[in-house]
Amino acid sequence: MRLAPNPVEIGERDAFEGTDIFGYEEFGTNLASLVESLEGPSVIALDGGWGSGKTVFAKQWAGLLRRRGSAVIYFDAFAADAGDDPLFDMASQLFGAAAAKEAAKQRGEEPSDAFRQRLEGAQDRIDASSDFRQKLTALAESMKTEALAAAEEAPEPAKSRPVVMIVDELDRCRPPYALAVLENIKHVFDVDNICFVLVTNLDQIGQVVSNAYGLKEPRKYLKKFIQAQFRLGQDRDVRRQLAPDTYCDFLWKRMKPESHGMPDSARSIIRSVARHEDLSLRGIERILTNIGMYAAGPGIPQDAQGTLVGIVCAARALAPELYSRIRRDAASSDDVLGFLGVAEWRNRNSDRDDVQSLCTTAFPPREAVEGGNREAENAWQERAWANRRSGVSVAKVCAWLDSFGRDPQ
Repeated sequence: MRLAPNPVEIGERDAFEGTDIFGYEEFGTNLASLVESLEGPSVIALDGGWGSGKTVFAKQWAGLLRRRGSAVIYFDAFAADAGDDPLFDMASQLFGAAAAKEAAKQRGEEPSDAFRQRLEGAQDRIDASSDFRQKLTALAESMKTEALAAAEEAPEPAKSRPVVMIVDELDRCRPPYALAVLENIKHVFDVDNICFVLVTNLDQIGQVVSNAYGLKEPRKYLKKFIQAQFRLGQDRDVRRQLAPDTYCDFLWKRMKPESHGMPDSARSIIRSVARHEDLSLRGIERILTNIGMYAAGPGIPQDAQGTLVGIVCAARALAPELYSRIRRDAASSDDVLGFLGVAEWRNRNSDRDDVQSLCTTAFPPREAVEGGNREAENAWQERAWANRRSGVSVAKVCAWLDSFGRDPQ
């Protein structure tokens, strides 16, 4: 069993095969057709919230483009953010990809000495940039021709299409680096046959722009750089309803917590929480990381214990204040049921009744938490002691999870 979900593995030409968890392939195909038709320099933004699966889609889509005959460069801006020269980082990705096939050197398309000197601090930036743009134009022309020749499923009529440079994780970069990437795309990489696709959270980038320049409407500023923007999956309401269940099942199969005795009831409760909270993919991952931590330790002999573990792990990942009260027996069954949204569950009456019954048993009533009702408090203490003896113990779950330290963010 894995302690935490491992990243979805997507090969360079895999496209959506076996990993299209949320039904993005249709959208990806339509976007590919649009990009393939572009001729001049262009910048497209693919907008998505935190944890919406942008990176997975970007890698799937890159594979689809390669299969259809496009040259694709994937640039992880956050990984490159350790440096301070995004122009060098992006150029290295472009020319490095060509050099890997010895194509650039054979045709004399590698960056000139002038450009290399500029990257090392030379002062003649205008000449260096002009030379670089000429080399970049020639490189793009050769790359797109080679990519089309290697296509596996190029649409008809076959034609060369722009080199696509996917810039991912821009919203996670340091503000100066993110802004420098945008400026270089606009002023240096603005050449024919190259299309930039920014896979990012535009609200976050807008905040960076606003903080840097004091602008009240940063989206207007971003329009200087972006010709078109799309929201990942915005027209897929059905997909959004199914996504939490699908992704939870996908990660569960990869982690295999049942190999350590974790019953399927834990997965069922996570699915319910994910739907009620409209969780992002990262939110689901965080819950399952806690599940993995627990499954690696104490045995889980009962189905009810699996449900309880799922509830506590979800609270630890999503509601720290509630989890803190759970640890101290200060969260009532009403508090927990409210967090789970049990009253809003539909068409699952048996599940709802089972969870309500468990919560009433495992967590104190509101009267005992708020104090002033000695009879209710005594009754709860007796019930709590019996629960601990039978194995349905919130304290046991919390103690083990807390031995790992703070909840991983």
